[in-house]
Amino acid sequence: MYILDVDQTSSRHWTPEQAWLLVKSLASAPSLRYNELLLSDTFKSSPGGGEPTLRALEQAELIAIVSSHGGRPHSIKPGKPVYAAAFRQLTADT
Repeated sequence: MYILDVDQTSSRHWTPEQAWLLVKSLASAPSLRYNELLLSDTFKSSPGGGEPTLRALEQAELIAIVSSHGGRPHSIKPGKPVYAAAFRQLTADT
């Protein structure tokens, strides 16, 4: 998966800005609050709201959405454990 897509005809459901916000945020914290991320300007302005965008990023395995016992999403973490280190390395490179 590439954050910056060179093929502009792809059917991605997220923008590079949204993916980069997650990478930067998860590089400095082990998890993010689901609702706080949905209320951020970057995700709030998504067509259909931020939830479809987060679900698409979860399907791409960039993130994992953690749900409570009742099934309600409450936090977001890297899709795979190794991604946390990769996110830190990416943000240190900027």
